[in-house]
Amino acid sequence: MEKPGKPMPVKQSAQYIPRRTFLGGLGAVVGSTLLQPGCGPGEAGSLLDVDAGALVSSADLIYLSPAAEPVEGHPVGNGRMGTMIWTEPDRVRMQINRNDVFAVNRNHEGPRDGPADHCGGCAQVSIDVGGAAFSGERGFEQRLSLYRAEDAIEGGNLTVRCFAAADADVFVAEIDDRRPQPQPIRVALSMWREPEVKTGAHTSRYEFEQAAGEVSVAQQFSEADHFCSSSVAVRAVGRDVSVESDGGKSRVLAMPAAKGKVTVYISSAAAWQRETDVRSQAIRLLAETVDVPMAELLARHRAWWEDFWSRSFVSVSSRDGIGGVVLTTDAADEVTRGVIGGGRIS
Repeated sequence: MEKPGKPMPVKQSAQYIPRRTFLGGLGAVVGSTLLQPGCGPGEAGSLLDVDAGALVSSADLIYLSPAAEPVEGHPVGNGRMGTMIWTEPDRVRMQINRNDVFAVNRNHEGPRDGPADHCGGCAQVSIDVGGAAFSGERGFEQRLSLYRAEDAIEGGNLTVRCFAAADADVFVAEIDDRRPQPQPIRVALSMWREPEVKTGAHTSRYEFEQAAGEVSVAQQFSEADHFCSSSVAVRAVGRDVSVESDGGKSRVLAMPAAKGKVTVYISSAAAWQRETDVRSQAIRLLAETVDVPMAELLARHRAWWEDFWSRSFVSVSSRDGIGGVVLTTDAADEVTRGVIGGGRIS
């Protein structure tokens, strides 16, 4: 699988609690909370009156300085299509992945994790905003909202709000440039490797296509009885857009400097059948999405996630406050291993 950077080291908190201890403590805390006399429906012991939004949002992942490594970015996805989101001083970077993209199958002749094992990586996307808006020197914040499954990056009078639509394989990034001297916006779609790479009997191929205000890249993996294809398409709306070539492995949607909002749509599709035109599928997804008002896209997306979070929850509390400490400590422990979101990092 394509790796955006080296693994983030696990930092053990001074209040670290081993999982075995946590589970035992969790049972004790929940038991005492549920069974303790005097806990009425309106008190902390009630599990029937829960503000799901507040409960889930307490585990939002917040960076007050840029991630030091790409792998430390924020994960956003819808279960099929996803990306890691991290920043460099002048841009937001993304790694577009799909859970149905496999470079090889079980009959691959090479070693596991070898040069042909690219797994779910489809393409790279970067949004160059010009200047050093995300240097961390001017009010930087990157916040992953768990309840709404949205990531917002703020820095130097510029905001980038991102989400992977819950009901379609389309990633949406809205750039709001409020800088006194706005800069051109450049959105690059890039291959992970050379346009064609042969490793023994295995072949991986990339190919670009472009249209007015839009660019796409198709990827194919083939070896003996294995075939898998994917495509990523990108379109920008809100300004005049020109398509430029940035070397053999990238295409750029270039937009002039101006204050206000620009929306970037990134779609993807994949198939295991040679006859399936994944590029057309990805482009059709873009066409179906760009005409939908942003307010409607967000409403549909948020409604899906609100329903998801309303189905179940974990709430730990106790009169001495230990319950909250235990729950927060475990959430932080999970974050360091990338299992769930939670915690504040500065």
